[in-house]
Amino acid sequence: MLSDNASRSRFRHLVSAMAQLAFLAIMAAFGPSSALADHLTPVTLQLKWQHQFQFAGYYAAQEKGFYREAGLDVRLVEGTPTTNVVDEVLSGRANHGVGNSSLLLDRHLGKPVVALAVIFQHSPLMLYAHVYSGISSVHDLKGKRVMLEPHSEELLAYLRRENVSVDTIRWDTHSFSPDDLILGRVDAMSGYSTTEPFYLDKSYTPYIALSPRSAGIDFYGDNLFTSETEIRKNPARVKAFREASLKGWEYALEHPEEIASLIREKYHSPHSREFLLFEAGRMRPLISHDLIPMGYMHTDRWRQIIKTYAELGLLAKDFSLEGFLYIDNAKEEMNGERRRWLIGLGIAAAVSALALLIAMSMVRLNRRLKREMTAREEAMAALRESESKFRFLAENTGDVIWILDIASGRFTYVSPTVFELRGYTAEEVMAEPMSAAVTPESAERAMAALADTIARWNAGDRGNTLVVTEIDQPHKDGHIIHTEVVSTLHADATGKPAYVIGVTRNITQRKRAEEAIRQLAFYDPLTRLPNRRLLLDRIPQQIARAKRDHYRVALLFIDLDQFKPINDQFGHDTGDWLLKSVAERLHGSLRQSDTCARIGGDEFVALLPDVHEIGHALQVAEKICGELQLPFITAEGTTLQISSSIGVALYPDHSDNEQDLLRQADEAMYRAKKAGRNRVVLYSPAPLAAENETLDSGAFGDDRHHIIHLRWKHGFNCGQLLIDQQHRELFRLSNALLDATLTRAEHPEAFDHAFDALLGHVIKHFADEEEILRDAHYDGLEHHVREHQKLVKEAIALRRRYEQAHVPIGELIEFLVNTVVAKHMLHEDRLFFPLFARDEEKSTAPS
Repeated sequence: MLSDNASRSRFRHLVSAMAQLAFLAIMAAFGPSSALADHLTPVTLQLKWQHQFQFAGYYAAQEKGFYREAGLDVRLVEGTPTTNVVDEVLSGRANHGVGNSSLLLDRHLGKPVVALAVIFQHSPLMLYAHVYSGISSVHDLKGKRVMLEPHSEELLAYLRRENVSVDTIRWDTHSFSPDDLILGRVDAMSGYSTTEPFYLDKSYTPYIALSPRSAGIDFYGDNLFTSETEIRKNPARVKAFREASLKGWEYALEHPEEIASLIREKYHSPHSREFLLFEAGRMRPLISHDLIPMGYMHTDRWRQIIKTYAELGLLAKDFSLEGFLYIDNAKEEMNGERRRWLIGLGIAAAVSALALLIAMSMVRLNRRLKREMTAREEAMAALRESESKFRFLAENTGDVIWILDIASGRFTYVSPTVFELRGYTAEEVMAEPMSAAVTPESAERAMAALADTIARWNAGDRGNTLVVTEIDQPHKDGHIIHTEVVSTLHADATGKPAYVIGVTRNITQRKRAEEAIRQLAFYDPLTRLPNRRLLLDRIPQQIARAKRDHYRVALLFIDLDQFKPINDQFGHDTGDWLLKSVAERLHGSLRQSDTCARIGGDEFVALLPDVHEIGHALQVAEKICGELQLPFITAEGTTLQISSSIGVALYPDHSDNEQDLLRQADEAMYRAKKAGRNRVVLYSPAPLAAENETLDSGAFGDDRHHIIHLRWKHGFNCGQLLIDQQHRELFRLSNALLDATLTRAEHPEAFDHAFDALLGHVIKHFADEEEILRDAHYDGLEHHVREHQKLVKEAIALRRRYEQAHVPIGELIEFLVNTVVAKHMLHEDRLFFPLFARDEEKSTAPS
């Protein structure tokens, strides 16, 4: 009996000791983590830019309590254009930072940075170019003004891959404002695909996006990183911060509207809610979290980035990633294993008796399970390797891959990238018939192409079933996406066509660029009105229609009065605004069937088809004249006052071809100007003598061609022999140029020769005259030289305008008659005539 009691006592002591051991093991495993809940460790994250959706995951981790659950009190610090995130982290002012792939370069320079996680699987950094700058590809950047932000090595590598020398580009300091591109201050700028398109689309700016990915350069973006010191001193804290941050990113991407509201309300972001949601939508395909785990880093991708840096001479090709990529601290893992061992030991001690009873019966089962587990692990390893390869392939394509079942007309597979393209998830697309994924016109075209391919297949032509089609697809928000679809037909086991495999690519940017180039070729970039080329294309068409249908065509040549003084006084920006406002009034004064074109600086031409009475054309001209003399008031409240001189010519009343009609309307406009401006003049073939008599001192005459001429008079002599000879030659060359304007269309080379001869003579005459006046000690020489320089500059500008387009005869006559002769020769030059008066008297005295 005593022996039994002793045994029971020993058993109770043994059970009590085992229970205490198990409790201590459990406390050792779980105690520290419970204590963290009562004490939050401060941590600082330095962002690379201002508060916006680009950093949504960190806001979500903060707001949803993921950081607090990890025992962290996190402070998010906003970045500025001058913030050096790496310095902030290495100095200890921040524990973690957000950087780009240039972290490799910092590591190369000896800075102990460690990449913890990748947020953007594809960098959003791109080049955006204004189409009106004549840029349709990366090669057109040569000689252009480009703003490039710091750490844009991937863009420099892109230029290098495309054989574009950086030395051929005019680099500007980045202002971080898309307004510089929108307003044409620069031709191109670096920017994020998640933000810049929002402002460019809002302003209706025609632009083209140039992506490094098109040249095979695909960097990571917005990498979460820390320092080696932080990992060495606080491995558990680093791990906890990383895991909580990635959890926050998962939440943010699933709840974009909630986080957008949070950013505006709590972080006082300057951006609108519309902008933040736009940014969120553009980020999803770059993060690719539907395909790739959040924070995933692939060593092969990093090696590709190293290779790209090596091409630029910034890194060695064999640069080691050792120490750069984050790996969980081994000691922490050992501690975890130790805790799990202690727990197991306690449990094993507590249930050892039961384990002994069932151990033998489980041996055989365990052996079988071990074999099965080994086979499963091998299969899972193969699957993981296959999945890794698939992910690497999928993350490097922005196209949509799909499979269409012919019998049902539905998609059986659509890649997740369809969300980036159309705003629909793959599940939503597969739930609808194929016809719902395209516009009705495109559906008809696609079905016709499919029917043709099937017919060729059934006829035995099965060698090439590849079909390339342009298809328009509706986006979820209602706008149309232009795509290019490459598809192939496939058969089932019986040889019957069963399904189509296709790849869809977004070509909206290409279409936009093509349209912008067409606009650039046929439309004035400032006013958006047709340019001279399109006008000259439409006039013969309307004349041909008028000849067939027996009606008139009218041309209204419109020249603005007093525009130049406004442009000189208020600047070119105000002048451009005024020209656009004039274009709006002209457009509002015409019918939809009419054409209004801008053909020069302040010159416009209106083409009016289907005119039955001359009076109708004159009524329209008078209406325009009245509209343009009304005040123009700028946004600043400045009142601008101009008027217009309008010449009118009609088919068939005055001519039957476009060149003569333009010349006649131009001549009528010139008469309107000479008659006092702000009026309409109908073309008349009458001589100009009556009008010419009103010009200065009867110095001008006319000839049988009804074109104004300069006539030399004895009173124009100053008394200096060389100056007088050169002035007479000036008159002769000017008249030759005026004559050449009449046959300019038939003999452009004669006009070129006459213009160049006159310009060369003017430059030589001014030089000779200045030398003579310098020897004569003329007091007004400095002012006279400035006037000469101004005239030469204006003449050269007129020459350049002629090279680009037609220079109206009215403007040419205005320059020669009014500017050169009336203002300069008969006013400025007369000021030095007294210097040579005695020489003139001697030369005219009787012998």
